[in-house]
Amino acid sequence: MWVERQRAYRDNPDRESSFYDVMKHETYILEYNKKLQIPKTVHHLSFYHPWSFGNVPDVKSVLKLPIDHSLRSMIVHEWSNVSTKGILALLLKQKYLRAFEGYFLHSRKLLNIIGKLEHLRYLVMACNNMKKLPESLTNLHNLQTLKLTNSGELLELPKDLKMMKNLWFLEMERFDSLLCTPPGLRNLTCLRRLSIFIVGEDESHQIDQLKDLELGGELSIQGLDNIRTLQDARSANLMTKSSLTCLSLSWKEGIKMECAEHFEEVLQGLQPHQNIEKISIASYHGSRFPGWMSTLVFQKLKEISLKDCPRCEHLPPLGKLPSLTCLSLCQMDSIKCLDGECYGDGETSFPALTRLKIWCMPNFERWTINSAKGFLPCLDSLQINFCPKLAGLPELSTLKRLSISSSSTSILKSITFLTSLTSLYISNFPELDVLPTGLLQNHKALEILKIVCLPIHTLSNVLDNLSALKTLSIDSCHNLEFLPEDFKYLSSLEQLYIRGSDGLRSFPTSLLKGLCSLRSLSFRHCKKLKPLLGPLERSLPALHNLVLIGLPELEYLPENVQLLTSLEVLSIIYCEKLKFLPEGFKDLTSLRRLLIGGCAQLEKRCKNPKGEDWHKISHIPLIQINGNDIQHLD
Repeated sequence: MWVERQRAYRDNPDRESSFYDVMKHETYILEYNKKLQIPKTVHHLSFYHPWSFGNVPDVKSVLKLPIDHSLRSMIVHEWSNVSTKGILALLLKQKYLRAFEGYFLHSRKLLNIIGKLEHLRYLVMACNNMKKLPESLTNLHNLQTLKLTNSGELLELPKDLKMMKNLWFLEMERFDSLLCTPPGLRNLTCLRRLSIFIVGEDESHQIDQLKDLELGGELSIQGLDNIRTLQDARSANLMTKSSLTCLSLSWKEGIKMECAEHFEEVLQGLQPHQNIEKISIASYHGSRFPGWMSTLVFQKLKEISLKDCPRCEHLPPLGKLPSLTCLSLCQMDSIKCLDGECYGDGETSFPALTRLKIWCMPNFERWTINSAKGFLPCLDSLQINFCPKLAGLPELSTLKRLSISSSSTSILKSITFLTSLTSLYISNFPELDVLPTGLLQNHKALEILKIVCLPIHTLSNVLDNLSALKTLSIDSCHNLEFLPEDFKYLSSLEQLYIRGSDGLRSFPTSLLKGLCSLRSLSFRHCKKLKPLLGPLERSLPALHNLVLIGLPELEYLPENVQLLTSLEVLSIIYCEKLKFLPEGFKDLTSLRRLLIGGCAQLEKRCKNPKGEDWHKISHIPLIQINGNDIQHLD
């Protein structure tokens, strides 16, 4: 209980203060720069808050704490820069510890010590760089909760895990590398949460190990290629597990099995309970999906992800599912068309769907709709990636966010009719040297525009009608040589990012003339760019942040830089030709932070106190050169 209340205090200390008035003699939160004055009566200890600018408790200090055998719970938060040796020394003295959370502690010595805490019931631990957990963990016969964080490199769990009969929760943050799950998990009759089960070839790893386990929450079942028959699949009893909310089913990637019917039988036998909310299916080589996927019995099903199902030529009628809000289709190589077959026979197709992702569909070429019935009435977000044969999109009147990349250039013409868009991301069209005429002429609601990896030469006639645009990002457009005067129409623009556009040579200050709302301006890694050429024609009252990084041709900043009256943060990094700061710099009274790096000549002039430009910047509270604090005023 205290672990949960302490976490609540971390999130909302004012609301939880009354709890700590009562518990102050039994609990202690070791906070930033707090002295080590812990009462002997303490039962619950937490190392909380970063120690970045404070003294780190060393081993000797921790060993002097008057808490021999008294602790019942201890939490070491992720950003608590506390001595690992000190924590280990403290743990050695705690015979009756019931709960331990160590988010960043991941030494082998720690695991050996934890394996001896026989009264432990709750354990959260990090597994950084670990391939295997020691068998000594299975000595914790009273353990009820085991949560493993940073577990992406873990190859196996203790083989005798089945001996931990009181285990209720076995959760892994990640299990990318896990080769197998321990044998005999059916013996863990108290188990209610299991993140991952990998079906193996021998009897002790077969899927019937799940038969009598009353599992809930999220469950991923891998290695389905080791299930032999429909009856074996049904032996998992997934239909009876009413507390399961998320189910992930996957076969081994790259497996070659000629018989599509075998896949279909296995998937048919893995039908979950009707309470399921999210289903993910990967590396399925059946030619069709089972009927249960589209039945109206799944009233609560909200998310479906289908990945690497290369033989399926048609989708089930998912449009009938009343609660489906998110659908992801990826690597469905045989799908050529989305049409009435997957929409269902209801009056409205996909009545609740808000997010749709279509990725890596090399043969997807046609998307048709039935205009006589309701179609995607709630769709808000659409992602299209690597669909080279798809020529166009249907009219989607509610669509707000569109991301489109690595597809046929003809699909871009559809954007013209999607006038409800507020966010647009276009990337990786290697044959596109100019954007279609009138592409964004009617997009008066567009607020975010990101253009990435396009070989376009100009943005003329693209920006002149975007009166609501707040964020513009231009990234890795190497053929772009200049920016149009259309910038003056972007009166609502708040953020402008230009990065990796090596053909861009100049950005005259005249382009900033109409940007009265601009708050952040960033130029990064443009080999030929000379930004901010010429004097500023007017003040930029809203500009708070200016970033100049990786600009080898930048030689000067505007002499009347003092017109940036609201500038608070300025970064100048790897601008080797910039030799000095303009005199107007000393009048930037709002500037709170100056970062300089990789600018050898400028660095010399900004040294304290003899640098020739020091008098221009001495009023700035925080000055860093190459990551070192030159000045840090309170």
